[in-house]
Amino acid sequence: MIETVIREGSHVFEWTHKKLTGKEFPCIVLLTRMQLLGETIIQATVRDISVQKKAEAALILAKNAAEDATRAKSEFLANMSHEIRTPLNGVIGMTGLLQDTDLNAEQHEYAEIAHISGEMLLSLINDILDFSKIEARKLELEILNFNLRSMLKDTADLLALGAHEKGLELVCQVDPSVPSLLRGDPGRLRQILVNLGGNAVKFTDNGKIVIRISLESEDERNATIRFAVSDTGIGIPPNRQDSLFSPFIQVDGSTTRKYGGTGLGLAISKQLAELMGEARSAWKARWAKAPPSGSQRCLRSSQPDLDRQMRSLPKLGAREL
Repeated sequence: MIETVIREGSHVFEWTHKKLTGKEFPCIVLLTRMQLLGETIIQATVRDISVQKKAEAALILAKNAAEDATRAKSEFLANMSHEIRTPLNGVIGMTGLLQDTDLNAEQHEYAEIAHISGEMLLSLINDILDFSKIEARKLELEILNFNLRSMLKDTADLLALGAHEKGLELVCQVDPSVPSLLRGDPGRLRQILVNLGGNAVKFTDNGKIVIRISLESEDERNATIRFAVSDTGIGIPPNRQDSLFSPFIQVDGSTTRKYGGTGLGLAISKQLAELMGEARSAWKARWAKAPPSGSQRCLRSSQPDLDRQMRSLPKLGAREL
């Protein structure tokens, strides 16, 4: 340490010092090289940091307590969402059966409204459940072999009804170079695309929604695939784009009243993508222009490429089999 001070001129470090009473206290020591009467001396300056250390300890305790409270809240929401969802599924099922019975037109309308309301409530509970699981760090991804094109067809089918009811054109374009057989969590990937596509349908009154899937890079084991959902809807003001992926955030109050929703869909999609290993910086939405030019939401996902791995396997002849 002395050699460091002589060589560099000074050195700072934390130390536990003793007062004349023998009581220890934390301090910062500054050693400084000086010249005195032609000789090199080292001056030591000691500063008591007991108050600072107590404040740091209190801050750590408060931070840990806040994190524990957040986890407890998220666990409570997750458990309660499960408890609410079970009887709600029964209500939805029974109203569905009720619609198939001999009802007059007015009764059928009442049953249909109850069924739709139950499904909307279930969707909201599912969002809260997913969000609370992610916050509590209890959401685990499934790792399965899946066919990307089959999953995309199912996703387009889910979005097609809403688009058709609004007279919108729904286009799903998959680049031929994109591999079909991948390994990952197809359910969560579908959930992200349905959230993005559902938002596009919700905020677009006329025109079209385009889902584009392209291959960005590929090696012997993995493929990086880009998913882009664009629309011709109302767009997002530049000053609100950074906060759009925050939970419970809508563009403004009038949007919430007109279109509904909790503002959880994009936040959940962003967190799911990060859970899959997506870089946070790449998840920042890239929007086309200011309203009403529409918007574009992009996701890059890296998945093990089973197509490529199977192509690299040696081909077996009849004798080898």
